[in-house]
Amino acid sequence: KLFSIIAHDLRNPFNTIMGMAGLLETDYDTISVDKQKLYIREISKASKSSYDLLQNLLFWSMSQMQKIETRPERIQLLELITSSINPCNTAALKKGISITTNVSDSIFVLADKISIGRVLSNLVDNAIKFTKPEGEIQIYSKVNKQMTEIFIEDNGIGISQDDIKKLFQIDNSKISLGTQNERGTGLGLLICKEFVELNNGEISVNSHPGRGSAFCFSLPIA
Repeated sequence: KLFSIIAHDLRNPFNTIMGMAGLLETDYDTISVDKQKLYIREISKASKSSYDLLQNLLFWSMSQMQKIETRPERIQLLELITSSINPCNTAALKKGISITTNVSDSIFVLADKISIGRVLSNLVDNAIKFTKPEGEIQIYSKVNKQMTEIFIEDNGIGISQDDIKKLFQIDNSKISLGTQNERGTGLGLLICKEFVELNNGEISVNSHPGRGSAFCFSLPIA
C-alpha cells in the first residue's frame, strides 16, 4: 500500500519535471521568455513536491524502525511555530492565502524541536493545499490543564466525516487533490500522528465539507 502511494505520488511531479525540462532542452530558442519562466516555475514546484514527499517518507520509515530519538526541551511555542512554518510562506503567498498566528510569547512547551517542527510544517502545508486562493489560515493555542493545544484552522474545502476516520490510517489513506490540483496522500498526517504521540501529545481534527478544517494537537507545558 505504501509503495503504491509513494510511486503514484512521485510519478506526476517527475512527469512534469521531465516534460518541462525536455521542452526547454529541445525548443529553448523558440520558446518565449514568458513560457520559459512558466516551465521553470512548474519544474520548481514539482521538485519541491517530490522533495517534501521523500522527506516525509524518510521520517515515517525511521519512526517505524524506531530510529528516531526525541529530545524534549523547553521551547517557546511562538518561536517554534514561526521558524517551522516559514518555508510554507512562499506557497501561501502564491495562492494569496493569509496565515495569522495568535499565540502568546509566554507559552513554553516541552517538546522535541525537530519532530514537532515537522508536524507544524506538514499541517500548515496541508492547510494551504486544501484552501482556496485568497483564503485564511489561523494558528492559535489554548492551555488545558498541563497541556497546550495548538490549532491550525483553515476555511478550505473541508473533509467528510467518512474521510476523517481514515486520515491517520495507512491502509485507508487516499490520494486527494488540493484546490489547485496539488496532490496529497495523507502520509504527512501519519507522520504528524507518530511525532505528536512521541512527544506525549494527541492529535485530532474537526472538519465540515465546504467550511474548512481545524487540526489540533497537544504538547506538555514546560
